[in-house]
Amino acid sequence: MIATFVVGTPAVLLFLCVGGQYLPLVGFSIAGAMASTRIFPVALIALGLTAAAAVLQAWSPSTGGWLVLAAAVLAFLGAALNGFQQLGLARRENVVVSLASAIRRPRVDLTPDADEVYTTDGDQDLLLSVWRAVAPEGLAPMIVMVHGGGWVAGDRGSGSTPGHARWFADRGYLVVGVDYSLASDERHLWDVQEGQIAEAIRWAVQNAHRFGGDSRRIALVGESAGGNLVINVGSRIAAGERGLESSGTPVTVSAISALYPATDLRAIRDSPDLVLRKWLRSLAERYTGGSPDVYPERYDAVDSSTHIRPTTPPTLLAFGTRDHLVPPWTIRAYARRLRDAGVEVKMLEVPYSGHGFDEEGSIGCQVYREVTLSWFASHVEAFCGIRPEHGR
Repeated sequence: MIATFVVGTPAVLLFLCVGGQYLPLVGFSIAGAMASTRIFPVALIALGLTAAAAVLQAWSPSTGGWLVLAAAVLAFLGAALNGFQQLGLARRENVVVSLASAIRRPRVDLTPDADEVYTTDGDQDLLLSVWRAVAPEGLAPMIVMVHGGGWVAGDRGSGSTPGHARWFADRGYLVVGVDYSLASDERHLWDVQEGQIAEAIRWAVQNAHRFGGDSRRIALVGESAGGNLVINVGSRIAAGERGLESSGTPVTVSAISALYPATDLRAIRDSPDLVLRKWLRSLAERYTGGSPDVYPERYDAVDSSTHIRPTTPPTLLAFGTRDHLVPPWTIRAYARRLRDAGVEVKMLEVPYSGHGFDEEGSIGCQVYREVTLSWFASHVEAFCGIRPEHGR
């Protein structure tokens, strides 16, 4: 009885988590989306529980034992199906993945090569980090990378930002990771953060020569709230609304890659998720100062769709199909509007995964990086001062 309980408790919990990837189970769907990031270790654990439950059932058969065995088997099958779906995504995108990295998170040196002050906000210095390109051929194309955190948290060293920065630097890009002022209950920065990101891009262009970067070839990468910021800023720079120049030459953004970007703040604020909706509402209102009924113009100003122009840079949108923070339908809707405007866009949908699917070493992370590398090779590395055609 005790042995069945010891094996049965994790088996049932794992079954519920894996089941939450496929069914709307309150709470467990969020846990399942998180587990999807490391689905192969989950499958191995489920397989071990299946073996233990089978041994216990053979030794001392019982109804409870059969239920435990069934839960463990179903957890394994669900995890295996998810894993095969993720491998299928990699195959469709022609990405060769490392299962070893997907099972055991690799250790990566995330230390930047330099930290700099790019501007100030009152008496606060705003910092950025620089990762130099490794063995570039000539001047290195540049990536300006913006962290997430719901506009109220995070920094350039948090989340997936430093891991991505190091990876792209190792492949010949000069990467700049940016901090920005964070919103709070007392200070609503819906009209401040985008300007700071634009100033960071100006700094990167003006200082490119110091780090071996090519100021003509710039891409933007952002995750979550950072995805919203790079999409909006990139679109406004391309439309000439930001008026960024360096030595008399307009700054050009060649491409954008956004991870689970918060393109529709109204939808996030009004999330139906029973677990997260109160917290999501607080993020939106700390950023804007209130509800869309009170401040409709503020929500319009940060809505990514309002910034779409035919000149919007080619945009890659990567997200998990089980994201509970940023509704996947909002990203798909944004992609449709980009296409309608003649903008080149690509969607990368990671099956059964949620917010933060790009944890170091995960299948989603590996596929995202390689797809972004190819996207930038087409739109950034080949850029020679002439904007590529859109809508192809």
